[in-house]
Amino acid sequence: MATVLVIDDDALFRGLLKAAFEKNGHDVLVAEDGESGVQAARENLPGVVVTDMSMPRMTGWEVLDALKNDARTEAVPVVVLSAHRTSQDIDEAHLRGCAAYMVKPVPILDLLARVEEILAA
Repeated sequence: MATVLVIDDDALFRGLLKAAFEKNGHDVLVAEDGESGVQAARENLPGVVVTDMSMPRMTGWEVLDALKNDARTEAVPVVVLSAHRTSQDIDEAHLRGCAAYMVKPVPILDLLARVEEILAA
């Protein structure tokens, strides 16, 4: 199975996602902010990154830009999790290269299914 990098400043949610992805057989890396998440992605080249958008130190927008503008990580698919559901946010995230945009609160089974689809592609 693939390595999944979860970037989220909410420790409880981060732990929930880690447990869910591990239960599905994935190796899971976690980061509590965008800055450490980008560093982890560059060092480990995960199969997919799942990132929150509203975080301190570096937003999900900045994470997405950093990953997509770096030759080492530009091919790594990024799944965006956000409480914002405007068409402008969704369109902008796709323009910046996200593989999927999911609105919080996202059902864990839906997130797991979407990540599996992305990894299988």
